[in-house]
Amino acid sequence: MSQCMGDVPVGAHTDRQMAEFLREEATHLGVSQSELLRRVFEYYRDCCEGNFECPECGEELRVNL
Repeated sequence: MSQCMGDVPVGAHTDRQMAEFLREEATHLGVSQSELLRRVFEYYRDCCEGNFECPECGEELRVNL
């Protein structure tokens, strides 16, 4: 399992189902839960900054939460 590439701790509370999903997804990807969250944050930041495009049409993708 790979280590997280970050070094600043971030805390979060969630429900049991989301915690289990994160554990399973991290295991599936072969990364730590911290690294999975770092990747999710990186993806979201890229979307917010307009740095994420559809691989099919090239249009900018946005994530609205």
